Amino acid sequence: MCKIILIILLSFVFVQSIYGQTFEVNSVSEDLREAVLKNTGTGEERVVRKGEVIDGWRVMEIAQTHVTIGGWVEGIGVIATRIPVMVQLRPSIQSP
Repeated sequence: MCKIILIILLSFVFVQSIYGQTFEVNSVSEDLREAVLKNTGTGEERVVRKGEVIDGWRVMEIAQTHVTIGGWVEGIGVIATRIPVMVQLRPSIQSP
């Protein structure tokens, strides 16, 4: 039982370091439909919506304080983590 708990805790620590080094959430829209994610490795920014995939990670939730993304990690399975929002709400992007 202790081994299982230790593995689960280590996977959360491992996941946080992966996401913490890879993505930042620069902002979210006022209507919480979009977020601006930045890949800190490449510097690329992208506007995403719930359900979209960015660099192999699916956007699962967009909230005022965080964005939840998840995916498959070999040897661990399906994982998800919350990335805190760096800058608070921005106006929604209006598509032409």
